[in-house]
Amino acid sequence: MLVLLSSGATRRYRDDIIRALALPAGADLQFRYDRRYIDPSLLKRIEAGGVQNEEAIVLYLWSDKEKAYTEIVPCRMVKVVSAEFAGSSCIVRLRAGNFVSGLDDPKFKTCLSAEERTLLPTWESKVGVGPVLNGKFFFSIKDGLSNHATEDIAAFEGAAIALARFKDFSDPQSSTLFYTVRRVIKFGFGDNDPSRARSFKPNAGSYELYSGEHYETEIYTFVPPGVELKSAELHIDSDVDVVEFPLGNRRDIDSRYDLKRVSFQIPEQVQAVSAGIHLYITDPGDQASRRSDILLPIRFTGSLRFAIARIVLIGLGASGSGIVAANAAGKLNFGNAVLMIFLGLVAAIGTVFTSLKK
Repeated sequence: MLVLLSSGATRRYRDDIIRALALPAGADLQFRYDRRYIDPSLLKRIEAGGVQNEEAIVLYLWSDKEKAYTEIVPCRMVKVVSAEFAGSSCIVRLRAGNFVSGLDDPKFKTCLSAEERTLLPTWESKVGVGPVLNGKFFFSIKDGLSNHATEDIAAFEGAAIALARFKDFSDPQSSTLFYTVRRVIKFGFGDNDPSRARSFKPNAGSYELYSGEHYETEIYTFVPPGVELKSAELHIDSDVDVVEFPLGNRRDIDSRYDLKRVSFQIPEQVQAVSAGIHLYITDPGDQASRRSDILLPIRFTGSLRFAIARIVLIGLGASGSGIVAANAAGKLNFGNAVLMIFLGLVAAIGTVFTSLKK
């Protein structure tokens, strides 16, 4: 099993932890590590392409330089999709798994061997320099920790509460708010009962949905006790204009915990449409304060029924004028009519499926 640590040294690193908790199981996220923060034995495995599909755990590292103190908060189980070097940086693509339950700093460390514990970042005092944080942020351990994996949202809350003990996530200026995508669902015709809705999960990092259908995403928002509750807004939008949000794409967050629902759809399409759904938090009315953003890739499949209907209508429309003209000239017969309809359908196929055009 691999260990991936993220500190609160920058806003981006803190957001990485929030994103890891926010994504639905099966969605992808990306971490980055400088080569010097990776255990040498793991470096060799990465260079040989030997970590793909390996189970891993994402942890937050709190480090207090003044007190020379560190503490770890386990956050999310993940699987490594890929790991590769770009210059001095290792780019790690991860697939979100279950939340982590019943595991804190002391319990996590007891799962490590003495040798593995020496890899954890710790403060060391250096003459003339002062405390220096030494250790590795990306390394391998023998214990799989699978018995601590759970789908229970209570484990998400537990991680948020544990993180809120540290000023990286409780500073009044940071306005930290945790959220997680609970599920994407599709209601049956005329049935708006969520308990009977069909639930969808990402496949290979992306949702496979249908054009012309109505979907709803459920997002659970949570502000841990002790953290100042500030008004905020949850936004959802898309990088493709055809995606519609019939009931609006913004939800006010004015409670410590709530389940927000946002509907989305695209009109029925002939060909598949790939889109990205973005979720993020802002201060009320302030788009510039955008933070904690995640991306949900979606592929909306095309409708064969819709394609055939368009081809038939366009084909008949295109051949109709020729048939009328041939009939008026007294040259219409069954063979000519069939030929004109056939040519009209061919032209319609080229019109509907534009990818066939050269």
